[in-house]
Amino acid sequence: MKDILFQYNPWWEGDLVLSGVLPRKKYQRVLQANLENRHVIFLTGLRRVDDYLLRDKNLLEILAEYRKIHRIPSAQKTYVFFDEITHQKDYQNQPKNLYDTYNLKIFASASSSSLLRDSALNDEYFRDYIRVGGMPENVLDPRREYLMNLVDDIIQKDITEFYGIKNSSVLRDFFFLLMERSGKQVSINKLANILGIAPDTSRRYLAYFQETFLIHLLPRHCKTNETLLVPKKLYAGDLGMKHLFIGDRDFGSYFENYIYLQLQNRKELYYLYEDGIEIDFITSDGILVEAKYNASLEGRQKELFDRYPAVKELVIDSVDSLSQLSDLREPPLFSSSLRE
Repeated sequence: MKDILFQYNPWWEGDLVLSGVLPRKKYQRVLQANLENRHVIFLTGLRRVDDYLLRDKNLLEILAEYRKIHRIPSAQKTYVFFDEITHQKDYQNQPKNLYDTYNLKIFASASSSSLLRDSALNDEYFRDYIRVGGMPENVLDPRREYLMNLVDDIIQKDITEFYGIKNSSVLRDFFFLLMERSGKQVSINKLANILGIAPDTSRRYLAYFQETFLIHLLPRHCKTNETLLVPKKLYAGDLGMKHLFIGDRDFGSYFENYIYLQLQNRKELYYLYEDGIEIDFITSDGILVEAKYNASLEGRQKELFDRYPAVKELVIDSVDSLSQLSDLREPPLFSSSLRE
């Protein structure tokens, strides 16, 4: 292995003048911008060669040999670049093993992005994401205590103290009910009845949580004067926070919530509701989007989806199909609404 490593890394043995190499400033900027975070960065593109001399060695062995050659202490941060990583056996888990074991920054390339889109693997990663969420500190160091303390801190400081609310435990119960109802139309009166509070109090609490960005509210697509009268759909501001209260159940609601979070800043969004049938999202420029986690449209919902005069229709039915969302661009500064 040592001879092969030196063969493909001639700069280890002294100054090497590279000639005929075109600078790739665009990619250099991406790499440099990610040098100090701990994310594993994958680069994909067309394959240029078919020579994978170390495919029979696992990444731990390769890294151990590299550290031995250069006498690098195990605690010292190392920047490693793995070419054609998908030709490694069990390539899905090896970068994670390295990440968990050493102080590393990992860059890896693959000739075919399809090899990185293993459906079962993507489902596993998605479910991991649900449990961790998107809060930067928790992504780098996942801890249930961190998220719980963050939720409690927001409730206490940004709501209880700011608005002078005496009973903070009711607010926490209110938030739990909201997490249970994410992805559903929210009823002010039902929340009030469950907690034994006045509807006006329930309405205020809902607004407080929206102002702190712990939740988002999605209006129904209808005439402007009807918007205030019909219920809004509710989504969690972070899936990890939702998981604190709900756990591993109803992955479809997590999937829909994730799609909402991806779309909210790209398009002016509503949900569509006709004759008791709901479509998850409709954009102001007429694009229908339905989230179906490992499921399909059926019955009256499919009929509504097929007959509605949409500009474009997207059914996102798996983690792999989330790539369809990349076609939805951000709206112009001033956008027109479909509402009358």
